[in-house]
Amino acid sequence: MDNPHVLIVEDDTAHATFILRVFKEQSDRFRVTVADSLNAAYEAIRNDKPQLVITDMLLPDGDGTTLLKYGEISGIPIIIMTSFGDERRAVEAIKNGAFDYIVKSVSTFKELPHTVDRVLHEWELLWNFFDNSPIAIWEEDFSGVKQLIDGARSSGVTDWVAYFEPHERMAAFASKIKIRDINSATLKLLGYIEKADVLNSLSTVFSEEGIPTLRQEFIALATGRSCFEGETVHHDARGEKVYVYFKLGIMPGYEDTWSRVLISTVDMSERVKAEQALMRSLAEKEILLQEVHHRVKNNLQVISSLINLQLSENDKSSVMTRSLIDMEARVRSMSLVHEILYQSEDFSSVELASYISSLCDHLLEAYAVDQKRVKILVSANGIFLPLEKAVPCGLLINELVVNALKHAFPDGRSGTIKISMGNTGRDAFSLTVSDDGIGATRMELEEGKNKSIGVRLVKSLSEQLGGQCQTESTNSGVTTSVVFTI
Repeated sequence: MDNPHVLIVEDDTAHATFILRVFKEQSDRFRVTVADSLNAAYEAIRNDKPQLVITDMLLPDGDGTTLLKYGEISGIPIIIMTSFGDERRAVEAIKNGAFDYIVKSVSTFKELPHTVDRVLHEWELLWNFFDNSPIAIWEEDFSGVKQLIDGARSSGVTDWVAYFEPHERMAAFASKIKIRDINSATLKLLGYIEKADVLNSLSTVFSEEGIPTLRQEFIALATGRSCFEGETVHHDARGEKVYVYFKLGIMPGYEDTWSRVLISTVDMSERVKAEQALMRSLAEKEILLQEVHHRVKNNLQVISSLINLQLSENDKSSVMTRSLIDMEARVRSMSLVHEILYQSEDFSSVELASYISSLCDHLLEAYAVDQKRVKILVSANGIFLPLEKAVPCGLLINELVVNALKHAFPDGRSGTIKISMGNTGRDAFSLTVSDDGIGATRMELEEGKNKSIGVRLVKSLSEQLGGQCQTESTNSGVTTSVVFTI
């Protein structure tokens, strides 16, 4: 830059005069002005913004390092001048945001033009890296937040989650955050032209939707973390939502003050909008799928009602009536699957325990079985099957239970039918239906394979499930097992 403005803040007239002479003798490249107090420095910065400030630590109206907290100083490097022996305070000043420090002496004064050249060059490199970064970056001052947290900690606060719950407290803490600077990528992200436009619109940029994330941020800092990341919502110059992912970090050397905090943000609005569109589409498809299940259920219930209407006109002891009852039970087992899915929030799978219990209740009623005489025990907790497996599995259970109800307990005999289903491995399931009835001979089982529709259905449904059916019979009952995968 041409003739950079260098402001010297020094109340010692001899030192100020010597510094001015050094610059005049060694370089005419700089425009050097002097302020002899903090107030004079504030006025000079407001009226004629310098590119570099060199300030003494001890001034008549205060500590020179307070310039670091002056809002107008943002984007201006500061060099601290200190007397010999005060280096520790100078290092603290660097932690609070000073760019460099020098110890007052004739030799360091004579080197000032070279020091200024070096600092301005390094500052330009840093500034270009900051301002030209493709990532939106905020530089903020959290020192006020730290003071409030330290005060709360000294008063005995340990539960920070509860402490930051009140909205009023969050607002008080948020008001202590100071924006030191933002880069060009931030302006582009938010649709502003000048930085001042953003800084004057912070209440608009930061939305109420971001409060929960800000609360987690404060909790993280209060519990000792120096970094935090999350997702939040801003509003751009047009008032539209900007969804961002951000990372916050306290700059090294500023852990004791939190006076310099960098926050990098990445626009993820397109991803969020795509996700929202996908969720809307999914919701629409769920409604359509729900309607499909509803209509299938209704159609199956119509078929079931027609069968029941025919049953009311038939002789209850006829072969036709018994066949129609079997048919109605099969239709009901399929209808029940769609009824459960229609009432469910998850259309992808059926919860087997409630499905089997409802199915068995219907079978006991359809076949007029005294539930005190024959009990059905179901063990299938936590088992879910997709629709393409739930329908054949339900039909299979229907056939096996109906067979037991018809043949296992003749002449008013009491007994129990057990239905158990378990996960035997990754995506592998075992279904077992057993009874403690009179059992069946090998000949009866073989004849059943050839003649019974039910037995043939059991074989066919087992194959549809991708499993093998095994039936064992003793004097104490019949057990049928099917192992299949999904």
